[in-house]
Amino acid sequence: MHVILEYLAIGVLIILFITISLNMIEDVTGRLVTVKEEQLYNVAERLMDKILLTPGFPADWGTNIMVSSDDLRDFGLALSGARAPYIIDPDKVMRLANLSILPNPLLLNYSRIVDLLGISDDYGFRLEMKPMITHVVQPLEWYTPPGNRTSFPTKFKIRVLNWYKIGLPNANVTGIYVIVKIKPGAGNNPNKIEEKKIFAESNLTDALGETIVDFTDVVPSYLENQPSTNWFLYFLLIHTQW
Repeated sequence: MHVILEYLAIGVLIILFITISLNMIEDVTGRLVTVKEEQLYNVAERLMDKILLTPGFPADWGTNIMVSSDDLRDFGLALSGARAPYIIDPDKVMRLANLSILPNPLLLNYSRIVDLLGISDDYGFRLEMKPMITHVVQPLEWYTPPGNRTSFPTKFKIRVLNWYKIGLPNANVTGIYVIVKIKPGAGNNPNKIEEKKIFAESNLTDALGETIVDFTDVVPSYLENQPSTNWFLYFLLIHTQW
């Protein structure tokens, strides 16, 4: 009887020991994962500062077509000579993507960027750039000049969104409406630009990030007295401060 009790006691102790050991292993593993995550965050933060605050070497690699990816010795997107931090060189950004059907001869590929940053052996890397502000433009009203088949939008509803697609309130939106008057050439004579007319209207967005930019007073008054023999091109530029 005593022998059976001894075996039972030993079995209970073994089970208890295994349970405690597993809990200790899980606790240590969890702490290691937390430490690795914190280290990864620090590495990512340093990489972002490196990319956004340094111009790379040569510093003019964005505009200098003689600098190939093999000639590049350091990677950074900051504008060389900028007096303020976090100003990105658009020419350097253009070398990171192929935006046309034809291949970009100056393309700086992913593997080369990883090598220049010195993280190819330890970390994966993905650089994704999104515009901070986007616009959704909806024409609300149109105007057709007498004797002209072309209709011109004169009032626009503009919604300003951040990169989470959430509307931005109290953003100062300026619409720049450009009309180009062209006199068609006769025979082999080229078309001639006679005039460029520019109108600007500003407004603030509401709580939903929406506003109205209205050109109904200026565009019709300009077009109504124009000869119908001319051609007109138009486009709208949006500038937002927030």
